[in-house]
Amino acid sequence: MKQKLLIFFLSLFTVAQAVAQTRTVTGTVTGNDDGGPIPGVSVRVKGTQVAVQTNASGVYSIRLADNQNVITFTSIGYKTHDETIGNRTTVNVGLTPDVSNLNEVVITGYGVEQKRDIAGAVSRVTGAEIENMPVASFDRAIQGKMSGVLVQGSSGIPGGNVQMRIRGSGSINAGNDPLYIVDGVQMQGGDISRSLTSANLLNAINPNDIESIDVLKDAASAAIYGSQAANGVVIITTKRGKSGKTKLTLNYQTGGTDMINKTPVTNGPQFLELMYEARRNLLLAQGLNATQATQVADARSTSLYGFVPSTFGNAPTYDWQEAMTRRGNTNLIEGNANGGNESTQFYLSGSYQKLNGQIIKSDFSRGTMHLNLNHKASSRLSFDTKLNLSTITQNAVESSNQSGSLFLSGVTIPSIQPIYNPDGTYAEPVLGTRPSNVIKQTNYNKNLGVTNQLTGSVGADFEIVSGLKFRSAWNLDYTDIVEDRYIDPRTRDGAAFGGQANELNTRRANWSTDQVFNYIKKFNEDNNLTALLGFSYRNVVDNTITAQGRSFPNELFQTLQSAATPFGVNSSFTTYRTAGYFTKVNYTYKGRYIINSTLRYDGSSRFGADKKYGWFPSVSLAWRLSDESFVKKIDAISELKLRGSYGITGNQQIGNFDSRSLFQGNAASAYNGIGGITPTGLGNAVLSWEENHSIDLGLDFAFFNSRLAGTFDAFRRTSKDLLLDRPLPSTSGFTTISQNIGSVKNEGLELELTTQNITSKAFKWSTNFNWTLIRSRVLKLNEGLDRIISSNAFVGKPLGSIYVVEFAGVNAATGRPFWYDANNNITYQPSESAGVNDARRIIGKSVPDSYGGIGNTFSYKGVDLNVFFQGQFGNTLINNNSFFGERSGSSETNHTMRVYDRRWRQPGDITDWPKMYNSTEPLNRGLASFSSRNYESGAYIRLKTVTLSYSLPASWLTKAKMRSVRINLEAYNLLTFTGYTGYDPEVTGSDLGVFPQGKTLTAGIQVGF
Repeated sequence: MKQKLLIFFLSLFTVAQAVAQTRTVTGTVTGNDDGGPIPGVSVRVKGTQVAVQTNASGVYSIRLADNQNVITFTSIGYKTHDETIGNRTTVNVGLTPDVSNLNEVVITGYGVEQKRDIAGAVSRVTGAEIENMPVASFDRAIQGKMSGVLVQGSSGIPGGNVQMRIRGSGSINAGNDPLYIVDGVQMQGGDISRSLTSANLLNAINPNDIESIDVLKDAASAAIYGSQAANGVVIITTKRGKSGKTKLTLNYQTGGTDMINKTPVTNGPQFLELMYEARRNLLLAQGLNATQATQVADARSTSLYGFVPSTFGNAPTYDWQEAMTRRGNTNLIEGNANGGNESTQFYLSGSYQKLNGQIIKSDFSRGTMHLNLNHKASSRLSFDTKLNLSTITQNAVESSNQSGSLFLSGVTIPSIQPIYNPDGTYAEPVLGTRPSNVIKQTNYNKNLGVTNQLTGSVGADFEIVSGLKFRSAWNLDYTDIVEDRYIDPRTRDGAAFGGQANELNTRRANWSTDQVFNYIKKFNEDNNLTALLGFSYRNVVDNTITAQGRSFPNELFQTLQSAATPFGVNSSFTTYRTAGYFTKVNYTYKGRYIINSTLRYDGSSRFGADKKYGWFPSVSLAWRLSDESFVKKIDAISELKLRGSYGITGNQQIGNFDSRSLFQGNAASAYNGIGGITPTGLGNAVLSWEENHSIDLGLDFAFFNSRLAGTFDAFRRTSKDLLLDRPLPSTSGFTTISQNIGSVKNEGLELELTTQNITSKAFKWSTNFNWTLIRSRVLKLNEGLDRIISSNAFVGKPLGSIYVVEFAGVNAATGRPFWYDANNNITYQPSESAGVNDARRIIGKSVPDSYGGIGNTFSYKGVDLNVFFQGQFGNTLINNNSFFGERSGSSETNHTMRVYDRRWRQPGDITDWPKMYNSTEPLNRGLASFSSRNYESGAYIRLKTVTLSYSLPASWLTKAKMRSVRINLEAYNLLTFTGYTGYDPEVTGSDLGVFPQGKTLTAGIQVGF
């Protein structure tokens, strides 16, 4: 008995001694970047499994033995930190953001992964990088910020469409736009309006609500989206609530917008001089002597303009470009709140933005409401909902190739033409090729569009067993566009039929569902496995209704009910569906050997009955060299990862019924008053998607304690089975049939760099740089064809090749223009007909072969300055506006100043501009057709943004109970360096009448509570 008591007391003594040898350490973990608490930080006693996490306020409490003296702090997006405790019981720690970005979370297909564990090519832009930019959509805001991603504005219209190309264009006839996924909702960007000059579905999202934008560039990253992923995938994640006290932020931005530049054109006296010279040269060519030609030219000038050469200097000058422009302005007001507790977190925001363009009668206004709500019902079940509501109103002006384009008219209307009569009314008819006064037309006519859009999703996550979760998500993107176009009866066009109204309604219902199992298993310290298995379904339905009416009582009546002659009532319906099963497996061994693989079995209703489904696999490998012992010895290397991938994705961006035999019923199909149908298209049961085979080799690196970090990629993207139209014999009753024929290759190099140049406590300077070099080549077209001229496609040449006659100069003796013929000989009359004598040749390409951006950020005691340049090189643009203003007198239009300054005037003149001549035949035949003389380099470097901000010290704000105050100034499109002489080198295709971008200066304040 005594022995048992002795053992019992010895045991108590041992336990007491053990208890006495442990201690509790508490503290708060904050970020060294903003000083705010960091929730969810892993706090682990080094070398043990003892670990806790910080709460919503960044507070932790952990027990450790007396002989344990180091705690490891780990959080995604921050550098891992080891803290030696000593005798302290309160240990507050600040974590430094990981500038190498290798530890940040990246949103990939149906999940999130740490960038360090990804073997594919993914680029990211954070919401902070695009905050408060004076643009309507996020796609325009990320221009120049990611390698491999070319963003070009199709115009400067407020809220206008934007073109994005990821690693080039892989298709000739099908679409080249990427797939956009907003908070899990699959949607398409672009413009589905039918009357507005330009619109963009992505305008529905307030860029300031975005947390991050991840772009999946290679097939290994994107293949999980199968037949929708050939052109890359853009994943937008909006801001979410965080546990802790509710934080309220108010933001106001305001500023002005001006034209970047104007086209120099002749004034009144110069216009008269040129046209007089053109007519006199024509008369001389027709056989009149010098005296006769002068007399006739004098009489013609007097009858048309009221001036002769001796009085040309008295002619007035009217600036039509000035009349069509104004000082635009921008205003943004928004507020957001986020917070919650351990169970429920929310983010709620509302905003109103108004952009008045630098062109008269152009504006864009948007109101948005955004909600993200997450709720943890139990330890195994959670729910989330995301909702974005927006209403957008756009007033547009005539642009592009539309009749009466402001910008084309601003260059071509003779400068002696008054804009207004002495009594203030509009002057008409107008001299030149079009009698309508475009200023009057723009102010009187209406082109209004109202877009209401809802994008949302609801989802639930359930943990079936430890490591195995099931997620069910239901998504909707609903768009309703109402367009109201009115041609005022007071205009010359409208007077012909008493005014006209067009009402157009376009509705798109895009809903989808994703059902996904996720499995995570860590077998031991060395083996990590993640896997998912899922099903996705998507249904898109488009409906349109159009109605028109003419003959209104007067301009005050503008709705169809007031039209005396309704006409043109029409409607349409179209739909397509996709469905797919997919799986993804990721495996890492010791954190240094990584295998990612995906497989999707995908189907689309757009393809033939025998080819509706297909397989889309991918595999990627990575080796983290920096974890190998032989690399760890090199102190300069912080991170080093080699990766490679191969995968196949599909392109289904074709018409919904291109694979089917089609029939049409309309008035032309009726017989004897009875409705009928006529065949319009020949079906193809084996029509399938274009396939993109992608190979990528990459290197992720960080040196000198991550002071220098970045990625380098080399890629090849081969697009096969292109969807092209094969000609059919006329005896078939059809002209073409869609088939899978043809191939295109894109290959290139990408580089992204981040450097921390100076990192002192008071002053910091960092640089972000990215560059892309890309080449494309057409490998194959229809059997027996080496070119499709209408598509600018030539075997062995880049997509977008420009095929025109080449200008050879001016005959110094006569002033006539020279051209090269098919044999490279100089001629006055080159042939432009397909065949052996076709003088046309490839003189450039419309797509840049290199592009990128560089930004520098300087920080000093609350003051931040960011300067960002963006540019592109290697492309050729047609200066289409100038084409109509540089026809050397062949039509009654104004001329650019380079015509006036450089034209041939007398024998012996050495110049590149021919003589003035008031006809197109026979002298200046080539000036009425496009040639190399109308094309210029589209290369440019643009000072895209300059942002200066000041954050008030926290000590100043405490008494006012404010969390933060930030004041900012920003310049957008401030300077452009280019040799292009048109309005703006940033256009896609032709610049004919295109609304150019403006330069904007804004100021604002953000207040946090």
